[in-house]
Order: sequence, then structure tokens, then C-alpha cells
Amino acid sequence: MDNMEADLEVRLSERYADAKDKLEAPREVHRRLQFLARVLGHVPAPSRPALALLWLDAGGEVVALPIDREEIVVGRAAECDVTLDDPCVSRRHCVLRPVGEARGVVEIEDLGSSNGTKVNGRLLPERGRRLVREGDVIELGGIALALAESQPASGA
Repeated sequence: MDNMEADLEVRLSERYADAKDKLEAPREVHRRLQFLARVLGHVPAPSRPALALLWLDAGGEVVALPIDREEIVVGRAAECDVTLDDPCVSRRHCVLRPVGEARGVVEIEDLGSSNGTKVNGRLLPERGRRLVREGDVIELGGIALALAESQPASGA
């Protein structure tokens, strides 16, 4: 167990004393975040910064969606731009919107989700908004998503 994981386990057991022996879910979230951190370290440097949303699909594969439209709705419903199959994710959980002409900044807004939206471990207020940037981690239920700079498609 590395120092970060040990520190996380200590903090969780202090905060949730009754869950001392029930840390499998937080460990799994931590493992996903570690994986995403490794993925972010291998994303090629873009010639023109553009952000992409990355997450793990049900098979454990990394999925990347460029943030190249006015808004991206994330939720459990099939009509969402990003559909996450997790009972802790609301049908329409949150929305991401690029901010102005700055291609490296995105606003996230919680859409009144039942279980909340976290950015870098901090819970957004219901219907709350926050700016997110490359390297930030978004948690919806047990699913972690990350923002990373991405290369524009070849020939663009």
C-alpha cells in the first residue's frame, strides 16, 4: 500500500469510524483515481489546447469525449451525452460547459442530483457550479471522471 493510499485509508477511517472494516468502496474509487492519474500522464501535449472528459467504461476501458460543444450532460439516462450505468448517478446528474473562448476552462453544474457531484473530493452544493480545469477529477456516485487536454483530430 503506497503512502497516498495509506493516508486516504487513515482519513476515511477517522471520518467514518463505523466503517473501519468496510473500506472496499473507497479503495475502489482510489484505485480508479490512481488509474486516471496514470492515463493523464500519457495524454499527448496538444498544439491547440482542448479539453476532453475521460472515464472508465463498464469493461474498464478508458473513454475520452472531447468537450467541443456548448454543453455536455452527464447522467444515467440514455439521452445524456455521457451515459453512466451506476445506480448512484442521477438520470441527469450534471452538465459541463466550456467557459468563453478559453478552451482550457469548463464550468460544471450539479443538476439537483440525489447523491451529489464532487470535484477534487469536494461536494458541490445542489445546483451549485464550479470552474474545472485540466487534471481535475469529478466524482459521480462511484464513478470518477477526469479532465485532460487532448489533441485535435488529425486533419482538423
